[in-house]
Amino acid sequence: MKTYTQFQEDMNKFMKDTVMKNKGVQNIRKSLESGKIDINQLKNFAKSDDAKNLRNTAINTLLKVGQNKLDKLKTKASNMQ
Repeated sequence: MKTYTQFQEDMNKFMKDTVMKNKGVQNIRKSLESGKIDINQLKNFAKSDDAKNLRNTAINTLLKVGQNKLDKLKTKASNMQ
């Protein structure tokens, strides 16, 4: 079972490796860093495949963590019988 610290490390890795390397996120970040804030760029990103892929990856990551926890509890319960 993952501890909170391990989960936090996994989420930090997800943010660094997945979110920050996403093409859409990089484009928005560059615009923000240069001082160009364009609400339409943010709206378009929210509707883009990049945003959908990030959402799906995040959901799958959380589901894997939850399934792993359930599997370990199931094994533990089976061993108690």
